Amino acid sequence: MELAPDAVTAAQTHRPAFALIDLRLGHDSGLALIDPLKAAREERPDVEGFGLVFLEANACGTAVIGSTSGGISDAVVDGETGLLVPPEAPGPLAEAAIRLLNDAGLRQRLGEQGRARVLRDFTWERMATQLSTSMARLLSAP
Repeated sequence: MELAPDAVTAAQTHRPAFALIDLRLGHDSGLALIDPLKAAREERPDVEGFGLVFLEANACGTAVIGSTSGGISDAVVDGETGLLVPPEAPGPLAEAAIRLLNDAGLRQRLGEQGRARVLRDFTWERMATQLSTSMARLLSAP
């Protein structure tokens, strides 16, 4: 499959068109290739508890691709803020990456919706209120 010209331009200018988050390597891989089979060679692969890195990328207006393992699906709303693929599945990961590279409108929409969700649902004020409410409920329990 051939890449759209705008995706090639984004790669050449080192501005990620979307974020490929490689949790096992612990960094944002941008448009770089990752080793999707690394987990298969590890005895105890890491599992992301929540997926804060996906929210951080979304906060910057960047569409994300994540796997359906751990808490990532709580951070990424499939088709709304990014794309979810099965864990350790290089084929679907490649298809999702190519889809985002070739569809600038989809990248923009997912990025914008991701940013709106972070600004709406994951502000410090909202998180503090939720924590306070939860703690009050726990303290008032018999």
